[in-house]
Amino acid sequence: MSKKGGWTSFESDPHLRKTKNRSHKRCLPCIKNLYQQLAEGKRSIDLGPAYECWKVIVVLENFEECLRVLETYRDTYLISRYIYGRYGSKCGSDTQAIVLMAEDERERDLLMHEMRSCLSILELKRDLFFSKGCADPYEKVTGPWKDWQKNTPIRYDQNVREVMNQLERLLRRV
Repeated sequence: MSKKGGWTSFESDPHLRKTKNRSHKRCLPCIKNLYQQLAEGKRSIDLGPAYECWKVIVVLENFEECLRVLETYRDTYLISRYIYGRYGSKCGSDTQAIVLMAEDERERDLLMHEMRSCLSILELKRDLFFSKGCADPYEKVTGPWKDWQKNTPIRYDQNVREVMNQLERLLRRV
């Protein structure tokens, strides 16, 4: 997967119900909302659910490390926890990542603690951080997510057309 890229979704539910539900009821409307605001020429973006959406990311060296970390997580925490996310890499990346979705800041912080613990158990020193769930594509027009407010001005007008094209391609696939 490394050079070609690609993601594999995972979830406590083998039917990926939460992932599918979130995609259709939260992610897709959020992306459509961003596209609509850009198409209308808004000078400020109402972030809606993107403002409250979080992901925890651990960057790993390869696919095998992803599996080891997920297996350690499963063995250590999954009895009492429900998780969902994806693992894999962006096209052209030399690293792999695990991305866990969090519904709120409390869950984000808990996932950070649990992932830090798993890395420690495996004696891996890897990058572990969190971000807003839709930092890409929003950051391309609004700037860094750490500066966001619920209504965030467009900072990079020059990227609006590129982001709209990216969103159009994404929406056509749905």
